[in-house]
Amino acid sequence: EALKVFNMAPQNAEVIYWKAFLENKPIDIQRINPDLALPFRAETKDVLEAHIKTNSDWLLKYHLALIWWSRNNINNAKTLFTQCGNEPNYAPFYATKANLYEADAENNLQKALSLDSTKWRYTKLLAEYYVNHNAYDKALALAEPFYKRNPDNYIMGMLYAKTLLLNKKYAAGDALLTKINIIPFEGATDGRGLYHEAKLMQAIEQIKNKQYKKALQFVEAAKIWPVNLGVGKPYQEDIDERLEGWLSYICYTKQN
Repeated sequence: EALKVFNMAPQNAEVIYWKAFLENKPIDIQRINPDLALPFRAETKDVLEAHIKTNSDWLLKYHLALIWWSRNNINNAKTLFTQCGNEPNYAPFYATKANLYEADAENNLQKALSLDSTKWRYTKLLAEYYVNHNAYDKALALAEPFYKRNPDNYIMGMLYAKTLLLNKKYAAGDALLTKINIIPFEGATDGRGLYHEAKLMQAIEQIKNKQYKKALQFVEAAKIWPVNLGVGKPYQEDIDERLEGWLSYICYTKQN
């Protein structure tokens, strides 16, 4: 009866594993598309462990590792990932491994990107790794060419803008943010936050150059909430403009 149900189900990895287990047959790994497979049920652990006794393919160990990891058994997950070695020719494997082995995250993310440079996620993960480790120039070198090849990808556009600001290229970041169209979603304030930073940092640059009138223009622009950045303007009483007020005060006092 179980086999009848499985035969009616979409033939994804978990179904294939269970059918082979119930029929006591070897698994045809070539039938499994890893992109559509994410076994997670605790019961499937026993099925995978039974298969691994007669089949050493990395995909079985990878999927079993994911189940152990989801149950917070990091040691078992790491053991299985280690057993896979460098056999997988599959980018998500290395992206996942980078999240499990922080000490070797850069190498694993580079491996994932080398296997699939077309998907934005691997470029984003590696660039964010560099941002988190203060390697801002490396992050910019990744984000810039990818976004220029894919100008409709606003997620990478935001990351590109962020790396520009981190590399103190405030005018370039500001110009980029005028062209990005961020799809609104709940809590989507990052784009406007980057815009705010770009304007105020340019104001500070002008203050350092004693160009106070230009600085005031940037300060006023920082108060704007552009519609293309994915977030509406809050009620005025909910907006904190003390920083703008302080910079304006500096400019006015310098001009007497």
